[in-house]
Amino acid sequence: MASGNSVQVARLVATKMLKYFDNDTERGLIKYSNRQISEEMVSAKGQEITYNTPPHYTVQNGPELSSIQAVTTGKKVVKLNKWATVAVSLDGIDRALSQNAFSDWADMFLQPAAAKIMNQIEGDIGLLANTIGNCVGTAGSVPSTPSVFTSAWQTMVYNSAPQNELFCAVTPEVITSMVGGSTTIFNPQQETRELVTRGILYDIAGLKMFNTVNLPVHTMGTFTGTPKVNGANQTGATLVTNTWVSADKCTAGTRFTLPGVYTVNQASGKVTPILQVFVATADATADAGGNMTIPIYPAIITQGANATVSTSPTTGNSLTIVGGASASTHSKNIAFYKNALGLITAKAVPPSGLKSTTVSKNGMSLTVCHGPDIMSYKDIWRIDIPYDVFCYYPDQCCVITN
Repeated sequence: MASGNSVQVARLVATKMLKYFDNDTERGLIKYSNRQISEEMVSAKGQEITYNTPPHYTVQNGPELSSIQAVTTGKKVVKLNKWATVAVSLDGIDRALSQNAFSDWADMFLQPAAAKIMNQIEGDIGLLANTIGNCVGTAGSVPSTPSVFTSAWQTMVYNSAPQNELFCAVTPEVITSMVGGSTTIFNPQQETRELVTRGILYDIAGLKMFNTVNLPVHTMGTFTGTPKVNGANQTGATLVTNTWVSADKCTAGTRFTLPGVYTVNQASGKVTPILQVFVATADATADAGGNMTIPIYPAIITQGANATVSTSPTTGNSLTIVGGASASTHSKNIAFYKNALGLITAKAVPPSGLKSTTVSKNGMSLTVCHGPDIMSYKDIWRIDIPYDVFCYYPDQCCVITN
């Protein structure tokens, strides 16, 4: 690699990689998420970064004000825990440039690297399904008609999700199932033709549908007992329960409802007719006496502007597990409002002595650096994307079970 054009080549590589990201049509969870670039530069995982959550405003009864909401309240500081890297020896890059064939060369050597990175990032966004409480569908039954997706739409709308940018990521199994199921009850010729011939699912109830292979598979916990609420007037981010069998397990991502506990529309503050679905945010195991404390989302808040539920659960009421039988495994689809899922990327600081360039575009940042490998006598290049993913508003998303 000639030193005179190394910076130029690094920028070409970085720009081309971001272009692959920007033009990608197969990984909609990246394309349709809220993408941001952190203000901080990082050199290792675990460093703190700042990101902005899309604001949720509150309305007061005027004309007197009790408080003023600043838009900066959406800023959060977290530790960045993910880092995607591809390291390669780019032999022949000078020759490619001299022949003005960089684009062809990039399609052969860079595009596969971009695809690997995008699959990893989209897979991490997909895992956010395990933080979402809202859930519809029948475990063990892949959706074959639009009805389950309209149920997801209904759930999100009742939870104040704006209706102008709603999306739904589905597994390839759903596409296969919908090919046969939709034509018997709903037959728009153009949309059905696209589904059958190209595997492109038509929009349903305002949801822009797309398929991806990077959605999670969830394994339910083992629950041989009949779990019940243990204690009256419970609030907060944990639920105390009992009457499990010793060593029963509630895995992170397991969902359940409670009798008489309904959701609250975050925009209007009104109670909805939909039971609140709680999701376990971490694994929990029953002790020898069958007692289990489950960390949950959403937290049980019964009063005030941030109320999440209509009332506290009644002690002695049974939990209704949703999403599958004990120890069963199911893939998940995700319907979501665009600003509800977030991807944060940061600019990487390379080690001292390495030549590098960072390119940012459309809410994503990528760093390319290179240096000599004295052992192999080659120039080694690496492509780095420090990142993390967040579910800003799980109430504006809904999981559809396969």
